[in-house]
Amino acid sequence: MERSANQREAITFDLHGYGNFKLTAEGIIGEAVRIGAKMSGGEFPIEIFPIRIQRIISSLHDCQGYPVDYVAAAILAAIAVGLATPIWCR
Repeated sequence: MERSANQREAITFDLHGYGNFKLTAEGIIGEAVRIGAKMSGGEFPIEIFPIRIQRIISSLHDCQGYPVDYVAAAILAAIAVGLATPIWCR
């Protein structure tokens, strides 16, 4: 059986009374990004963002040295402007 490149494999664990737990590559990367942000002193909870935005925030922190909370606040401000603009245009 062949898999396409877009299919993602998930491994399911039974946690004996605590339900099932699925382990995916995206979940592992997301957890690594969260741990990295916490270790670098970022107190801002970047786990509120999707994985792709978390990667952007952590890359800007790692490569350019930008503070996690500044980048996250700027992204939140951009999202707020994007959500409010259609209301003003009516």
